[in-house]
Order: sequence, then structure tokens, then C-alpha cells
Amino acid sequence: MSYFKRFTDFCAGFAVFGALLHLIRNFVTFMKDEDISKLKKLKEFLSKENADCYRAYAIIAAVLVASLFIGIILKKFPFVSLAVSSLATVVIVDLFVGSRINDRPMFYVALAIIHTVGCLFECVACDREKRLNKLNCTFIAGVVTTFVSGALCLFTAYRLSEMKKLFKTADLETFNVAELSFFDMEIFNLVKDASAKGKDAEPDQLIILAIMFIVVLIVTMFIGEIFFIDLTFSLIPLVSVIYSYNSSAFLPQSDMIVTLSMISVTVFFAATFFGTKIEKKNGGTPDNILRKGSKQ
Repeated sequence: MSYFKRFTDFCAGFAVFGALLHLIRNFVTFMKDEDISKLKKLKEFLSKENADCYRAYAIIAAVLVASLFIGIILKKFPFVSLAVSSLATVVIVDLFVGSRINDRPMFYVALAIIHTVGCLFECVACDREKRLNKLNCTFIAGVVTTFVSGALCLFTAYRLSEMKKLFKTADLETFNVAELSFFDMEIFNLVKDASAKGKDAEPDQLIILAIMFIVVLIVTMFIGEIFFIDLTFSLIPLVSVIYSYNSSAFLPQSDMIVTLSMISVTVFFAATFFGTKIEKKNGGTPDNILRKGSKQ
């Protein structure tokens, strides 16, 4: 593991420390307000009702600890660490965009991004040092992030259809939106706002983006380590999602999709300009064959 990767892991650990410190400081204050057991206080402290104040910090600590832990356990395969750190960054960005991080939000976003950059650096270093003879870490990381981007689009489209059904059948006066997960709650509120404005809440844009990511995935898997072509194709869904985002098109979880798309493009960019191809061993290179022949 490089020193730069260790530094970026330290940054992620520092973010975890900051989140836990925030939770502990507020939990001590919270305990003074209620005369109940500590376990019940902790459950109430981390309940959805207090999510905007406290739960977001518990999520930050959890996703970064998971990323650090997996990165240490599977340090020989840095593309796994990059994939997990990317998901952690996407979650923290979503918390930031949803205004659920009240205290020093950019502190956590910046450290999460630095952590992901460190994981990408480790992938490039792994390829240049040829630690894995038959695997190109940066290329695999680009494929994985592209796959996750497409999967996120399809999953969001599925949850959108479910929230549309719920919106049509639920009694909006008595229905408690807080009972939903935060992912579904955001989509439900978007469907509600679109209905109030007389707009259609259709998953068309999500499906189109998912198809784009699938096309990129097929191309990258088919042509292999021709990095500049991989980079070119990965730009297509990114440009599309940014255009949809700026044009205020109906695109649930757009912040998460934009972040994942940018990470995918960045990975292929790093592979194109800083990475190296992994030579496959197919009976030896011509030089090795000539050497063996001369010895005989």
C-alpha cells in the first residue's frame, strides 16, 4: 500500500472521528432531556425523527468504516476498495445534497472524495508496478463503476414505479412519509411535487441512462484495454445526465447518478493517461522464445 493511499485512508478515518465526535457530543446533551433507559435513548437518538440532526453522521461513519475495513482486508485487489469508496462518496454526497449534514458538510464530502482518489491512485500504482499479472485494476474499477451506475438507474426506475403506485393508493392526509426509507422518501416527494405541478413522473430518462451505461459496459468488455475508447464512451452518459440535471428534467436521485458517472469517467481518464496495459502471457514473448531457442 502506497503512502498516498495511507494518507487518504487517514483522511477517511479523520472524517469518521469527526462524525463520531459529533454524535457523542450531541448524545450526551440528548440524554439529559429524557428520563428513559440508555438503550431506548440511543434508539430514539438515531431514529428517523432525528435523522436531520444525528442519523446522517452515523451513516457517514458506517460507510467510511466499511470502506476502510474492506480496503484493508482486500488490499491486494484495490479495485474492490475503489468500488466501495465510490459508493461511500455517493452516499455522503446524497446526504449533503439533501441538506442532512448540518455541521461542516463540506468537510465530510471533501474527505470522502480524497479517500476515493487515494483508492484510484492505488489502482493505477498496482497496474504500473504489475502487482497482479493477469488483472488490470484500473480497467476493472472502470467496468465496476459503470455497472453500478447502470444498476442504480434501473433500481431507481423500479422504486419510482413503486412510489407512483403508492402515491395513487395512499391517503396523503394520514400517510406518514417518514415510514419510508430515505431513498424512497426522496422519490415519493419528487412524485408528489411533479403531480402538484401537473408534470409526468415517468422513468424514461432513467431507463435511457441505464441503456447508455449498458452500452458502455458492453463496449469496454468487448474492446478491453483500449482506454481512450473506453473514456470516450463513458463520457456519453455523463454528458446526458448533466444535461438532464441542468435542464430540470425529472430524474430522481440525480445527484447520486451524476457522482457515480463522474467517478466512472475519472477512472477511465486515469487509465488512459496514467495507467498501463497488462501483458497477457501466451506462451511467452518473441524475445523469450528466441532466447530459449538459442540456449538449445
